[in-house]
Amino acid sequence: DGFWIRDETQGNVDRYRVTYEQTHTVANGFRMLADVNVVSDCNFSGDFDRDLGRVSSPTILARLEMSRNYKWTSLNVRELRREQLFIGGDDLVQRSLPEIEWRGRPRRLGKSPLYFGFQSSVASLQQIGTQQALPIDADYWRADFFPEFSMPVSRWPWLDINPRVRYR
Repeated sequence: DGFWIRDETQGNVDRYRVTYEQTHTVANGFRMLADVNVVSDCNFSGDFDRDLGRVSSPTILARLEMSRNYKWTSLNVRELRREQLFIGGDDLVQRSLPEIEWRGRPRRLGKSPLYFGFQSSVASLQQIGTQQALPIDADYWRADFFPEFSMPVSRWPWLDINPRVRYR
């Protein structure tokens, strides 16, 4: 979906909005989700759009995700770009290039009553801001591992107790 106009009231500038959405199953059981939005300026939606959701949100989101579920784990790889538009041209752009997430649903450890699950991720993150008062230019990596041990106890059919030990 797209819209382009040469805006003569603003001095013959090109103004546009482009939206691309797709969900697709690709090789090896991966599922792809694409949701890409591009807008020329922060006033475009207010001047031309009739969709209240777009007009009221000063955020432009673009993402591409690949995910696959395995027997007891799942893998997600995503690239995300979020642009926060401000009146006056000061913008804030946040990106993850890429973010890889691996999760494990709780699984019983052998014949013991203990279960083990986890969440983990690694990402390259970037923030760029053009605010004149406080410019931002930050690049950093983040890694996270969040294991969980649990032991469900059900002595009575009307009461479930599931103590957990987590660490982050």
